[in-house]
Amino acid sequence: MYETILKSFIIYALDPEKGRIRIDSLRLRYSVAGAILLDFLKNNEITVREKRVIPSVRRNGDPVHDTVAQLLEDQSRHRRVSFWISRLSWKSRFFLNETLKRFSSAGILRHERKLFLGLFPCNRWFISDKRIQTELYNSLRRVLLSDEKPSKEMEMLISIIRASESAKLVAANREEKRIVVSAVRNLTHHDSYDGGRESPVYIIQKAVISAISASRAAAVSAASSG
Repeated sequence: MYETILKSFIIYALDPEKGRIRIDSLRLRYSVAGAILLDFLKNNEITVREKRVIPSVRRNGDPVHDTVAQLLEDQSRHRRVSFWISRLSWKSRFFLNETLKRFSSAGILRHERKLFLGLFPCNRWFISDKRIQTELYNSLRRVLLSDEKPSKEMEMLISIIRASESAKLVAANREEKRIVVSAVRNLTHHDSYDGGRESPVYIIQKAVISAISASRAAAVSAASSG
């Protein structure tokens, strides 16, 4: 696990061979927003009360963190978690790119600029040492397949994996995929969290899932009406 849920989620989701995120853009942008809220929750910079975010932020010089801290402080009242998932999703590309660039500067990722179809420039981010992702996957597999008790940070990462519907990435084969997906669902059921439905982690997870579902429905509606 890295120092932030967002960083761990990015390493989790990267395709080590193709250098791109293996989650579609719709799920990714809301999952990035959820991971950021979980990071602030983990660091005691927000609390969640009656599904509203109450900030108590500190600047630390990180552009992702400080951008979010400013957004939180600029609000004149305590907004619902669902509001923040939507609001942060608007800047998800910035949050993602800043984190990828920091990984590249630290030598964790190798950045390459390629041409799609020989015409359109696109960025690729390759993991410098594949053991980095393998170690994360092995930690997840011990929790999901061997019933190891997850740390608080691992619990938060698994909640974002559930929300992004990406549990299959950690499975080694088709049979394991079924077991892993079931284990993620069990671990992220409200009964599995301290506080049940009132658990801040569960509330954030549910808000991400709801935002993804609502966006999908809106896209289908727009397509059918067009």
